[in-house]
Amino acid sequence: MLFDNGNLKNPQLSRALEIKIDTSDFHAEKVWEYFHPSQYYASFLGSVQRLANGNTLINWSGYGTPFASEVTPTGETVYEAIGRTDNQTYRSYRFEWEGMALRPYLLLEYLPDKVILIFNKFGDTDIDHYKIYTGESEEQLAPAVTTSLTTFEFSQLAGNRRHYFMVTAVDPDGIESPPSNIASVYVRSLVPGQNMIHNGEFSNNFDPWSIQLGSNAQATGKVNDGYFQLNIQNPGTKLSDVQLVQGNLPLYINQEYTIEFDAWASQPRAIEVKMTQNDQDAVNYSKTGLTYVMTKRRTYRYTFIMQDQTDMDAFFAVQCGEQSGDVMLDNISLKTSLTDFAEFIEENLNNLQLVQNFPNPFNPVTSIEYSIPHPQHVTVIVYDISGRVVAKLVDRFQNSGRHKIFFDGNLLASGVYYCRLKTADLTLMKKMCLLK
Repeated sequence: MLFDNGNLKNPQLSRALEIKIDTSDFHAEKVWEYFHPSQYYASFLGSVQRLANGNTLINWSGYGTPFASEVTPTGETVYEAIGRTDNQTYRSYRFEWEGMALRPYLLLEYLPDKVILIFNKFGDTDIDHYKIYTGESEEQLAPAVTTSLTTFEFSQLAGNRRHYFMVTAVDPDGIESPPSNIASVYVRSLVPGQNMIHNGEFSNNFDPWSIQLGSNAQATGKVNDGYFQLNIQNPGTKLSDVQLVQGNLPLYINQEYTIEFDAWASQPRAIEVKMTQNDQDAVNYSKTGLTYVMTKRRTYRYTFIMQDQTDMDAFFAVQCGEQSGDVMLDNISLKTSLTDFAEFIEENLNNLQLVQNFPNPFNPVTSIEYSIPHPQHVTVIVYDISGRVVAKLVDRFQNSGRHKIFFDGNLLASGVYYCRLKTADLTLMKKMCLLK
């Protein structure tokens, strides 16, 4: 079994390939092959696994392609899974498992008006209900609610503080399982004109700030006389190797924001202060450049309009790598200038949006971003100018929020193409130009 990337084929198409080898006569015979209906091409990576049921599991490895496709010997798709569209997958394998988890597993999703708990005690068919514990510290968790479902929403939680959650599974005899992992989220009160950054004056110790280090960087921080002092022992090789960050910050498209902070350092140096995307420090929503700080304390202010798609989990980051020494920070704030902020949020959350692809024109890969106001089935399809389908990028149920996918036009001719986003509510279309 082989994954043939198809680099030396014309046209370049990837495939799963089965070859029968006769080691006596030194003869090789192709006995089976499979091309995906969307005609995927991955120039590297990929894998193929023949399953015990006779089906084949294929990883296509490319941007926006399935990291797991299970097909029958006749080529019928019985399962397909697509993960993050901005990453590639090296290999995929399926392992049969009929065990039972010892305890539930818990995930949290934070939205401006609620916290969604997602949990499950996998493999256990003898569950009567789940019991959810919550509190404002790990040591003070108390039973809050029970449910027979594997999701639950908490709304109207007290703002500007951290909330902790834990789940147990209860069988018909009332016996509780061991508890799940403890998950927490910092809930914010979004009031127009007030600071969206919490503890920007560092008067309440360090929460919810954190220090993120990359490469071999080393740094420590402490609250010192009402300001934060970041001591950098090993600065790494990039500014992003040493970061002071605070997450769970919603940024809404077309909304104006102002960043303000005090900064100084043990020696003159450059830092980068910006709004960025979780796990993508190269993203710069605020379009801010380098800030040069001196040994004397100074106030800096930047105003920007969120031009990217709405991000409900943006990060405020102060990047201080590349140079050792101390960086001092205080009075950090992020504010919106809209007086009718509540109406602005309501309007944007209830809109289906398809952003113009970037870059445009493109050659051969472009990114497509869109947002959906509530969980629903979504299709994203690319057509040529004659209306022929050239790629089906998305065809599945998706959660609400912002999504990003990639389209590879490597096998297509230069020209105009159309990207169509369709849900049960609305259909949107954008024109794209492939220029080789």
